[in-house]
Amino acid sequence: MSCMRKGKLLLVLGYRDYEEIRAKKDLIHGGGMLLKHMLDRWSIPRSSWDHTYVFSHHKNAIPTQKMERWQFLKDSIEDLKHYIQNYDPTEIIAMGALPCEVFTGFSRVTRKQGTCRRFRKEWQDLEVKRVWISLSTDACLFDPNDMVKISRVIRTAAKVAGIPIKPKPLNEAISFDWEPYL
Repeated sequence: MSCMRKGKLLLVLGYRDYEEIRAKKDLIHGGGMLLKHMLDRWSIPRSSWDHTYVFSHHKNAIPTQKMERWQFLKDSIEDLKHYIQNYDPTEIIAMGALPCEVFTGFSRVTRKQGTCRRFRKEWQDLEVKRVWISLSTDACLFDPNDMVKISRVIRTAAKVAGIPIKPKPLNEAISFDWEPYL
């Protein structure tokens, strides 16, 4: 008799925002609030998802050259691997260019967005065998149409993970204020 694991999503973001660093709290900036709104809109309970970062500081510290970036992020990638092994997710969503590059080797998210990919060989020892590729929620702040693409990836990964999803009416979901971004 096989035992099914409880479905858990792990959302891997690239780096912390200035507001998050200053306040020492996660997901309080525009993209983070929008992410919480999307997860709540699909009725994905907080107990079924977690998030982490590839790099726990601001992006300005990350080198722009790929080889330098890989060397610079070596310790952060080891920490991420350890976190994933401890959290034991059923599905992983890479949100943005940096997580996409770390997990798959591709740094152009727009070409891979919405797809499910195998991990790079460095990640093959994980129990999870694929990663879902998505734009960062910060991209929605510049083009709200991207919210549909991101939401579709979250919904599909949640379904595959076995998390029951049901869209909430907008008046019952956590609200998101678009006013500052218009």
